[in-house]
Amino acid sequence: MPSTKKLLQAAAGSSGGTEGYVEDVFSTSLWEGNATARSINNGIDLSGEGGLVWIKNRDTALSHALSDTARGANKQLNSNTTGSQGSQTTILTAFNNNGFSIGADSDVNQNAKNIASWSFRKANKFFDVLTYTGNATARTIAHNLGSVPGMIIIKQIDATRNWPVYHVSLGAGYWDILNTGQAAQQNTNLWNNTAPTDSVFSVGTDNHNNGSGGTYVAYLFASDAGGYGDDGTESIVKCGAFTIPASGAVSINLGWEPQFVLIKLDQPSGGAWTLLDTKRQYNHQIGARISPDANTVEEFYTNAGGGPGYPTATGFDVLPGLLDANYTAVYIAIRRGPMKTPDDATKVFAVDQGDNAGSATVMAYTAGFPVDAAFHTRTEANQNRFWSGRLVGAKYLLSESNAAAVANTAWTFDSNTQYFNDYATTTS
Repeated sequence: MPSTKKLLQAAAGSSGGTEGYVEDVFSTSLWEGNATARSINNGIDLSGEGGLVWIKNRDTALSHALSDTARGANKQLNSNTTGSQGSQTTILTAFNNNGFSIGADSDVNQNAKNIASWSFRKANKFFDVLTYTGNATARTIAHNLGSVPGMIIIKQIDATRNWPVYHVSLGAGYWDILNTGQAAQQNTNLWNNTAPTDSVFSVGTDNHNNGSGGTYVAYLFASDAGGYGDDGTESIVKCGAFTIPASGAVSINLGWEPQFVLIKLDQPSGGAWTLLDTKRQYNHQIGARISPDANTVEEFYTNAGGGPGYPTATGFDVLPGLLDANYTAVYIAIRRGPMKTPDDATKVFAVDQGDNAGSATVMAYTAGFPVDAAFHTRTEANQNRFWSGRLVGAKYLLSESNAAAVANTAWTFDSNTQYFNDYATTTS
């Protein structure tokens, strides 16, 4: 097994021309299924630029559905199985210049069920997707990532096969498997024991990524490569590793707040993959975990009981409990946006009366954008003035009081465009 020192090595940073902003190339989208064909508009140009859409039904034990522009719409892979590519006309039906379209399939649009998706656009120093044919001969495969990959995920699409994963913190002599929770295994043949470069990655003769005549799809992710922001020097994705403490939290410093974190518990004996994002519950109180290696429903953990931790303004903290103490884990994190300077106040500030004013039900305040902080009070009766924020999670402050924050699980920042509050539990 690789040493902890080797596991903790992260990809070296670099900088170059301006590639844009994170909101141009990545989006988490949430919706409630309606069993009717529809479009999910998230502002990501997938038809023109290419990319990957990963969808999971949060409420039902159904497989993850991965579709990409290299293979085409109506072609799906499941990260939680070894199965070959399927062809379905009712899952992802089209890649659009502002998102994608889906059919009525329960995997992606089950009536009244909550669904999540993650869209990765092809872009220099962020993400690339390609296909190739295996030849059982050690060789290199050209890519267009524009930087050294921090993580590579591969699947043979025409055979039953595991999903091999290269991670910079493990090195080219080891591999993880996306569809299982087993620990990283030594295999000097899989990546030909050769680290990738900014133009190619290496494969050996292993059937998992280079079997004779097999067709493969590869997803490549950059790490701390710069290229984004107004001056082109800021990174939006980073791969690394950490060791979980016996007690307390370990703080991972990314230099920015993440919106998406994928963690794999590795040494010494493995553990499930954990996918977290800030559009769902991921804060100081609650972690809503999705496991890419299983078809299980979304699992909710309180950090007080040893949950997966929480994002911070400069990275994320991980707690022992859900993830075993003294284990080493690898991760990939994507920066929170938006990075662009707002040019319209309505994109960052909104006032809304709420859709259930005066009733003892859950109220939804519509902003039109993901809400980071919220203030609310009743207008027709005396009530306290409540303040809460996405990073602090299920608690609130009262602006008319010097009291400490009050824990309350009714406060929810689980939406692309809204903020929710259980009116009955926070009135006074």
